[in-house]
Amino acid sequence: MVVLDLLPAIDFLPNHSLDDLLEFTRRVIDMFAPKLILGVSDEISEVGEIENVEAFSRLVDEICGRAD
Repeated sequence: MVVLDLLPAIDFLPNHSLDDLLEFTRRVIDMFAPKLILGVSDEISEVGEIENVEAFSRLVDEICGRAD
């Protein structure tokens, strides 16, 4: 079994906490790695915080390493 996506697009909106997003990301990785294709379910809104996407990407790189 492989788990796909899991991160709600609404978590990248300005009224959602970056700390909550990163904590949820950590929990998802802990629960499902290495059988995980981590992504955002649906498209991030045009008002989504690009800084949150960057912070999410850095966290995944720290935990899992780069997938070059």
